[in-house]
Amino acid sequence: MKKINATRVVLGGLVAGLIINIVEAVMNNTVIKQQMADALAVRNLPPLAGSKILALLITDFALGVAAVWTYAAIQPRFGAGKRTAVIAGFVVWLSGYLIAGLTSMAMGLFPPSLMAIVFGYSLVQMIVAAMAGASLYRESSV
Repeated sequence: MKKINATRVVLGGLVAGLIINIVEAVMNNTVIKQQMADALAVRNLPPLAGSKILALLITDFALGVAAVWTYAAIQPRFGAGKRTAVIAGFVVWLSGYLIAGLTSMAMGLFPPSLMAIVFGYSLVQMIVAAMAGASLYRESSV
């Protein structure tokens, strides 16, 4: 079995992370803006700003890298291509969004109506991001 091409994982992951960041910026500043503000206000929390936004930006790039790494890791078993990228995106969405979101809901941090929207758009964004990032991945020649 060939080694994972770390350079290509990072390159594809940065592209995937950029897509995730763009989609989240649009969604957070339009579709869920008021619901998020209301959820934070109910808990006496300030709106997200500054270092918190920076942390989320970095997290989104990490999710992109995780998606492409997952693609690279499962590619020998599932083969190269879109289907495998979709699987990788789904796996990262499941662990990075769904489980974390369900935990936040269980703790009462965010209402189910808000999380339903987040779950929907994040699934699509993760799959699209994984497909874009995976399209740049090439196996290592070693």
